[in-house]
Order: sequence, then structure tokens, then C-alpha cells
Amino acid sequence: MDSKYQAVSLNILETSWTWFFDSERSLADISVFDAASRGAIGGLQLIWRLKARYLATLGALGMILIVTFDPFVQNLVGYHTQPTLDIHQTAYVSNNSFYHGQVEYSDNCMTRLLYTFMADYGMVFNHDVDYNIDPAIKASISDALYSSDPRQTWSQPHHLCSSGDCSWPPTASIGMCTLCQDTTSSVQRSCTYDDETDSSNCTLTLPVSQRILASTTLAYQYSAGDDGLYIWGDFLNVSCYYTEHRTDSIRHFVSIYLDVEVPAESPYRMSPNNIHEGPPFLSSNCTISPCVQSFQSLYKPSNLDVETPYHEKILGTWPIDYDSVPQALVAPLPIAPEYGLYNQSFGIGPDAYWGINNFFDGHDCVHQDNRVSCALELVSKVISKNFRDEPWLVNGTQGTPGDAFSSVIIVRVTWYWITMPVTVWLIALCTFLGTAWKARRPNVHVWRHCPLPLAFIKLYEEAQGTGDVSQSALTKRAEMVRGRLHADLGEIELVRSTANTDDVSD
Repeated sequence: MDSKYQAVSLNILETSWTWFFDSERSLADISVFDAASRGAIGGLQLIWRLKARYLATLGALGMILIVTFDPFVQNLVGYHTQPTLDIHQTAYVSNNSFYHGQVEYSDNCMTRLLYTFMADYGMVFNHDVDYNIDPAIKASISDALYSSDPRQTWSQPHHLCSSGDCSWPPTASIGMCTLCQDTTSSVQRSCTYDDETDSSNCTLTLPVSQRILASTTLAYQYSAGDDGLYIWGDFLNVSCYYTEHRTDSIRHFVSIYLDVEVPAESPYRMSPNNIHEGPPFLSSNCTISPCVQSFQSLYKPSNLDVETPYHEKILGTWPIDYDSVPQALVAPLPIAPEYGLYNQSFGIGPDAYWGINNFFDGHDCVHQDNRVSCALELVSKVISKNFRDEPWLVNGTQGTPGDAFSSVIIVRVTWYWITMPVTVWLIALCTFLGTAWKARRPNVHVWRHCPLPLAFIKLYEEAQGTGDVSQSALTKRAEMVRGRLHADLGEIELVRSTANTDDVSD
């Protein structure tokens, strides 16, 4: 028997003897006390039998409350794991205030990357400049544009998290930012029908406006047949420029492209839906420029098949734009600790600045499948990553330190759940003290749960039975036997008193 049950049960059984020593009782009460010592149902029966007027009632209440003992104890102490700062672990994420970059000097600014990738897109670049972009950036851009990884792991800066759970404060770094606007509604479409070829010659023009400083056009032909729409000609045109009256750190990309699937052959056949309206098209006006980025990084365990543990949130961006090209592009920013700004100066070295400018400096490029806004976003991410990783690649500087956390087991004690266990033990204690007080008399013996006194009890008289020894018959016979327990000179007797009373004594 569980100790919490045993403490209350023994007291109930002891009070059963004091119950018979105190006054004349029904012999059937023995079975009620025995049932009360075994569980809550018996406890209820005893309370009803004694009308809640005897010490044993307190013990019976304890047996009822014991049913709630285990749930209360289980809720008393709780365990959970919690990330806790671990000073023995390390956490770093790269950042950079001033980018110098490695610059190649060449009579031809068309890099091998542009020849192998952009040439496939029909792009034409200026060749009469002396500065070339950092080879590491070229390789990274190639990886980004050709990567099929939806998690974009190539855009993540160098980071170190030895514990597998890290966080960093807001940090600012030099980077590249892209901003794109949808200009499809501004495109002007003009078509002429050619009777000889039974086709339409169309030109899409994005005119100069307050937002668009250089126009771009796209020419194509299409013919509507019974089995669909056939398209040939140019599918995409992108113009790259900067403001003519100044040397601007912002590069503008204006694009128009036919919003169709990648054509496998020419002419391209489109499904016959809305064939008389011609192929759909999209247009955008994007800018890419040096900027200061404020970000906050986290490294949390995750499903590597779906996402990477490293996450980064951009808190804010500040563009860097000057009316004239300085020797080094430098931008002091205000103090804003919530963005990781502590009166630093951010900039790009002059040679690196020219190399990046020349990488984007071009005009009129055509290809069948190019989403300019997406491509420029990828390019800006990968250039920003290379800006931030430069100190680590050059001299091993880890970057901004962060906090590393390790999981520890936290024990939580909710003290109000202890009320029920304490109540049960107090009831057991009170029942024990009350029983001990009643058992102090010379004619009262401490037998507790010993069944031997029952075997040696002598009854003063007993009604004759009917021959039935079933439980119900025995209970009925016991109800008819009343007396007071007397133990003396080695004899245990249930003696009927001369003053027959049914009073219940406290």
C-alpha cells in the first residue's frame, strides 16, 4: 500500500477499535470501518454511517481527498527545457563598414561571368573602362543566378554559432539595395497588320517620364492561328543607365518582356486563350545602389530540407547617393543603437566603386526568359554578402559578436498545487493524534489493522441464523448484534450494556 494511503488507513482502523471501546455499537460497523480504510467510496460510507460526528470521519475525509493527491503532486513540479546564455560558446556574424574589394585592371570590363551568363541573355556592355569587379563577387553572382536552391544559402554571410542557438544585436553594414516598381501600365503598345505574312508587327515602348529617365522598346511579331498564337522576335529588353548630367551611384534598369514560358523553338507557340490580344507582357523600373543595411540575425534549429537555421531580418536601409564621385564613397549616419548605428562611417573604396559601376553599366539586352526584378534582387543580396564577408576573408575578422544559448532543464515549482498534499498529511496527522489521545486509556488497546482480535472475540449472544452464510445474510446478522468491546484477563468480549443506548459518542 502506498505510504500516503497507509498513514490514513491505519488511523481509521485504529479508530474502529476505539469506536467499540467507547460505547455499545453494532457489529456491522466493523465492515464499514474496513471499507473506509481501503478507499474513497468506503470513506463516504463511513461519513454517512457516523453522521460526521466521530474522529474516524476525519480519516474518511482524508481517504476521499487522497484521490486528488497524485494529480496535485504531478502539477506541483514541472520540467521544461529553456535556452540559457552560455558564455562558453561563441557566436559571430560578419559585417563591414568600408568595402575595398579586389579590383582587376583590364582593357575589357566585360568579365568572363558576363560572357558566359549575360551573353546568353543578349546583353551588351561597354568595353573601354579600366576597372573590373571583384572576382569573388562575379563567382558569387554566377552561383546566385544559376542556383536552384530555394533557401538561397548563397546569400548568407559568414556566421558562427557553436551552440546551434544564437542571436545577435542589430548590426549595420555596407551593402547593395534594390528597389523595383511595376511600370506595366505605362507601356504603350502599337501594332500593324501585315497582309503578306498574315501577322502583326508590334512595338512595346516605355516612354520617358518623371520616374523613368530613359525609354526602352521591345519589338516582336505574332500570328493567330487555329491551334494557337505564334510569336517570334525579341522577348525581353533591358536598358541600364545612370543620370546623364552627373555620375550617379544609382544604376537604373528599365525592362519590358513578354510574360510567356521559355520558348523551346522559334516561332514560339502559345495556347489559344485570348490569342487576338497578343502575348501578355510585363515591365519594371529598378534601381540598384550602395546602401547601409541594418539587420538582425538569428540562428535556430530547423528542418534543413525546408529552411536553413540562419535567419536575417532587415531593420532598415539608408541609400548612399552623391552628386559627384568622391575618392571614396563615404556616408556618415546618425547614432541609432536600435539599428546598430554608433556614429560609424560607411563606404566603398574608389576602385571597388568603379568596378561595381562598370559591371552594371550597359544597354539594350534581349533574352526570352528573364525576370529582371528577381535577378537584380539576387544580385544585390550576393553583393551585400561579399561586402560583409570581406574582413573575414582578408584577415579572419569574425564580425559582430552575439549571444549563444544552450538548452538547460528548468525545474518549475507551482506552490499552490501543494495545498492538497499538505491537507492530506495534516488530516493524517490530526487523525493520528486524536487516535493516540483516545488510545491512552488503560482499557483501550492499540491493535491497528491486526485481524486477530476479531478471531478471538466472544459475543454475549447471537440471534440464530437461517443457515445462509452469504455476505448479505452475515451483514444482517451483524446488524442485530450490538455491544461494547471489553478486553481484560486475556478475554476479548463484545458485552451488551445494561443501559441499552444507541448514542454516538465523540
